[in-house]
Amino acid sequence: MTTATDQKTPEDLGKIIEKAVEDNIETIYFNGFTNALGVGDVVILLQKNSKSVAILNTSYTVAKTLAIKLGEMISFLEDKTSQKMLTTDQITKFTTEVKEGGRDDK
Repeated sequence: MTTATDQKTPEDLGKIIEKAVEDNIETIYFNGFTNALGVGDVVILLQKNSKSVAILNTSYTVAKTLAIKLGEMISFLEDKTSQKMLTTDQITKFTTEVKEGGRDDK
Protein backbone atom coordinates (compact mmCIF):
# COMPACT_ATOMS: atom_id res chain seq x y z
CA MET A 1 0.00 0.00 0.00
CA THR A 2 1.24 3.48 -0.74
CA THR A 3 0.13 6.80 0.68
CA ALA A 4 -0.30 10.08 -1.13
CA THR A 5 3.06 11.28 0.16
CA ASP A 6 5.12 8.21 -0.77
CA GLN A 7 7.77 9.13 -3.34
CA LYS A 8 5.91 12.23 -4.47
CA THR A 9 7.42 15.64 -5.05
CA PRO A 10 5.81 18.72 -3.51
CA GLU A 11 4.58 19.56 -7.02
CA ASP A 12 2.92 16.13 -7.33
CA LEU A 13 1.23 16.57 -3.95
CA GLY A 14 0.00 20.01 -5.01
CA LYS A 15 -1.47 18.48 -8.18
CA ILE A 16 -3.29 15.82 -6.13
CA ILE A 17 -4.89 18.54 -3.99
CA GLU A 18 -5.68 20.73 -7.03
CA LYS A 19 -7.40 17.75 -8.68
CA ALA A 20 -9.53 17.17 -5.58
CA VAL A 21 -10.57 20.84 -5.63
CA GLU A 22 -11.41 20.62 -9.35
CA ASP A 23 -13.50 17.51 -8.66
CA ASN A 24 -15.47 19.49 -6.04
CA ILE A 25 -14.50 17.18 -3.20
CA GLU A 26 -16.26 18.43 -0.07
CA THR A 27 -14.12 20.56 2.23
CA ILE A 28 -14.71 20.12 5.95
CA TYR A 29 -13.26 22.57 8.46
CA PHE A 30 -12.88 21.35 12.03
CA ASN A 31 -11.41 22.86 15.16
CA GLY A 32 -11.98 19.96 17.52
CA PHE A 33 -12.27 16.22 17.53
CA THR A 34 -13.07 13.18 19.61
CA ASN A 35 -11.49 9.83 18.87
CA ALA A 36 -12.12 6.27 19.94
CA LEU A 37 -10.79 2.79 19.31
CA GLY A 38 -13.14 0.32 17.70
CA VAL A 39 -12.60 -3.43 17.58
CA GLY A 40 -10.91 -3.20 14.19
CA ASP A 41 -10.44 0.48 13.53
CA VAL A 42 -10.17 4.03 14.80
CA VAL A 43 -13.15 6.36 14.85
CA ILE A 44 -12.57 10.12 14.67
CA LEU A 45 -15.48 12.51 15.18
CA LEU A 46 -14.65 15.91 13.67
CA GLN A 47 -16.23 18.93 15.33
CA LYS A 48 -16.56 22.63 14.51
CA ASN A 49 -17.31 24.82 17.52
CA SER A 50 -18.43 21.71 19.47
CA LYS A 51 -20.86 20.66 16.71
CA SER A 52 -20.22 17.34 14.97
CA VAL A 53 -19.45 17.74 11.26
CA ALA A 54 -18.08 14.35 10.11
CA ILE A 55 -17.03 10.90 11.23
CA LEU A 56 -13.85 9.28 9.94
CA ASN A 57 -13.31 5.54 10.24
CA THR A 58 -9.89 4.15 9.42
CA SER A 59 -7.69 1.17 10.12
CA TYR A 60 -5.11 1.26 12.89
CA THR A 61 -2.35 1.17 10.28
CA VAL A 62 -3.65 4.18 8.35
CA ALA A 63 -4.40 6.06 11.59
CA LYS A 64 -0.82 5.55 12.80
CA THR A 65 0.61 6.54 9.42
CA LEU A 66 -1.58 9.68 9.40
CA ALA A 67 -0.45 10.57 12.93
CA ILE A 68 3.20 10.23 11.92
CA LYS A 69 2.79 12.21 8.69
CA LEU A 70 0.90 15.02 10.46
CA GLY A 71 3.60 15.10 13.16
CA GLU A 72 6.28 15.38 10.48
CA MET A 73 4.44 18.27 8.80
CA ILE A 74 4.06 20.18 12.08
CA SER A 75 7.71 19.53 13.02
CA PHE A 76 8.77 20.85 9.61
CA LEU A 77 6.71 24.03 10.13
CA GLU A 78 8.05 24.48 13.67
CA ASP A 79 11.64 24.06 12.44
CA LYS A 80 11.18 26.50 9.55
CA THR A 81 9.45 29.16 11.68
CA SER A 82 11.36 28.57 14.94
CA GLN A 83 7.93 28.59 16.61
CA LYS A 84 6.54 25.72 18.66
CA MET A 85 2.87 25.00 17.98
CA LEU A 86 0.71 24.72 21.06
CA THR A 87 -1.81 21.91 21.32
CA THR A 88 -5.40 22.53 22.33
CA ASP A 89 -4.64 20.69 25.58
CA GLN A 90 -1.82 23.14 26.33
CA ILE A 91 -3.96 26.17 25.48
CA THR A 92 -6.77 24.87 27.70
CA LYS A 93 -4.31 24.32 30.56
CA PHE A 94 -2.81 27.81 30.21
CA THR A 95 -6.14 29.59 29.94
CA THR A 96 -7.57 27.63 32.87
CA GLU A 97 -4.58 28.61 35.00
CA VAL A 98 -5.05 32.27 34.05
CA LYS A 99 -8.77 32.15 34.94
CA GLU A 100 -7.93 30.60 38.30
CA GLY A 101 -5.21 33.18 38.95
CA GLY A 102 -2.49 30.54 39.08
CA ARG A 103 -0.25 31.76 36.27
CA ASP A 104 1.88 34.85 35.84
CA ASP A 105 2.95 36.23 32.49
CA LYS A 106 6.18 34.24 32.42
